[in-house]
Amino acid sequence: MTRITSAIAFLLSVLHIGGCGDPIPPDMKMLKELSELLRLETNYHMVHGRYARVEDIGGWADFTRKRSSNGIDHGYDVVFELTKTGYIVRALPRLQKSHGIKSFYMDETGYVRYAFAPDAATDHSPIWH
Repeated sequence: MTRITSAIAFLLSVLHIGGCGDPIPPDMKMLKELSELLRLETNYHMVHGRYARVEDIGGWADFTRKRSSNGIDHGYDVVFELTKTGYIVRALPRLQKSHGIKSFYMDETGYVRYAFAPDAATDHSPIWH
């Protein structure tokens, strides 16, 4: 085995990529999902001149369906809502210590805001950096 192959194998074993016991915290996974939604909504808005319903965005809708049908769950309840000017996404951890300690709020500006549970993040919460 080459040094690079050994290093990759070691990293995969440490990170548990593709396996059980994923060490990535649930709130970090939720941030990744919000980032994906922002990308999909931005692209949809550029093409259609409006923001999409979840059903209109194949990638996010498919991801959401797969996540729930496969039992893959990051421990967050996610609510998506279209507004007159854009959209709002709220993500609230179901069980604070085992599923996440932060709630998130995002709108069409792309800023992700957070609050520590049990408080829900709002448009006035601090911006995640």
